[in-house]
Amino acid sequence: VIEMALPTSFGAKLEALNHIALFAEDQARYVLTARPAEAMELLSAVQGKDISVRIIGEVTQTPSLVIGSQLSMPLAQLRSAHEGWFPSFMAAEI
Repeated sequence: VIEMALPTSFGAKLEALNHIALFAEDQARYVLTARPAEAMELLSAVQGKDISVRIIGEVTQTPSLVIGSQLSMPLAQLRSAHEGWFPSFMAAEI
């Protein structure tokens, strides 16, 4: 979700998720964004099929990441950490 938001001016508000849901990656897990009506169509389309789908949050106009009541962080701060760690590492600052 963060990687989807970083190149944009949008943010995300997610439900409180455990660390596995927040950080685990595998080949069978995908994050999609859709307008609310399209999201409902998607949920209807997979009904009765062996596909697990759930809504975990929403795209916001505010450029920040909000996860339940656990975290609220501006995208600018996340972008700085995401883009700045490698140059700092190479300069032996980390």
